[in-house]
Amino acid sequence: MVRLKVENINQKVVAKAFDDYISFGENDQRVNTEYGKLHIHFTEYDNKGLEWVIVTAIPEKMFTENIFQNMYFTIILTAGALIFSIMIYIKITKNYLTPFYKLIEVTEKFSRGEFDNRVKFHKDDEVGKLSMAFNKMADSLQLMINTLEERVRERTAELNDNKEQLALICTMDIKQKAF
Repeated sequence: MVRLKVENINQKVVAKAFDDYISFGENDQRVNTEYGKLHIHFTEYDNKGLEWVIVTAIPEKMFTENIFQNMYFTIILTAGALIFSIMIYIKITKNYLTPFYKLIEVTEKFSRGEFDNRVKFHKDDEVGKLSMAFNKMADSLQLMINTLEERVRERTAELNDNKEQLALICTMDIKQKAF
C-alpha cells in the first residue's frame, strides 16, 4: 500500500473519481478505462488527527475473469445432468408404463371381439396381478361365449329338426284330408 496525495496521482481516471467523490459523495464507482472496467472505492479514515481517504481501485478482470469460465462449466454440467435425468426418466417411465400399455392394447382388442388375446405378465406386482385377473376374466368370458354359441347351434339344429317334422306332419295331414 502506497500513500500518495491526490495531486501526485498519475491515473487521471482515479483523480476524476476522487473529484466525483468529493463533489457528490459517491463511495463506490465503476469507471471505464482503456484496459477495461475499474471498480474504485473510497473509505474515509479519521483517527487521532489523521484524516485520510483510502482509495481502492480493482480491475474488474481480477474478480470476473474466472466467473465466465465457471458459468460456462456450470451450464455444460447442468445441460449434461438434464440430459442424463431425461434419459433416466424415459427409461424408468418406459419400464413402468409398458405393461400398462400392453394391458390397454389387449383390452381394446378384447372389446372389439378378438377374444383370443391375453396379457403377458412377468412380475408379481400390481400390474401382474391385474393382468392375471384380466386373463382369468377373458378365459371365463370366452368359455361362456363359446358355450353360448354351442347352445345356439344346438337349439337352431333342434328348431330346424322340429320345423322339418312339423312340415312333414302338415304335409301328411293335408294328404290325409285330400283322400
